[in-house]
Amino acid sequence: LSRPVRMAYFGRLAEHKNVSHLVAEWEQFAQSGDTLDVWGHGDQEAPLRAQIATAGLADKIAIKGRYPDGSAYIDLLQGYDVTLLPTVGEEGAPLVLLESMACGVPFVANGMGGIPDYANLDSAITSGDIQEFTPAVRKILARLRAGTIDRARLQRHYRSKFSTSVLTDRWETFLSDTIAGKPPTP
Repeated sequence: LSRPVRMAYFGRLAEHKNVSHLVAEWEQFAQSGDTLDVWGHGDQEAPLRAQIATAGLADKIAIKGRYPDGSAYIDLLQGYDVTLLPTVGEEGAPLVLLESMACGVPFVANGMGGIPDYANLDSAITSGDIQEFTPAVRKILARLRAGTIDRARLQRHYRSKFSTSVLTDRWETFLSDTIAGKPPTP
């Protein structure tokens, strides 16, 4: 990657989503020209706008509001180089990370809740300790710049682990085993 990196956050702007961490740590991981678009709404929108302005980052970090649905969202997501999810709250299995994988966009996420289940060679997930997040972002950005992120491999990982057909088969097996009284298979 010979140009500045385009980063994105997609989701609610709630305190536990910790988007303020991205603003506070910006200078620790971003290089000249890099940008971050923050997509979503929530009660942290005004405080985030103020934090961005106070830090003098309005030309680098933009709050974009609601993101589109359907194919427009896919097109938007595919235009980014990496997605960031610095959450410090309870998470299930965030759809944005599945969507990122499906689109071949690597991500960095704080390993809360079900996020570690999304581990793959082309993304980074912390142990759940937010102090590991900025170093993980730096590592992924260095790999992006070096060209060692394989978007096609990331998409293959998604298809082999999380595609609709794979998940349907897992659910059918789980339900059949449950009805038959068999213990669940890992």
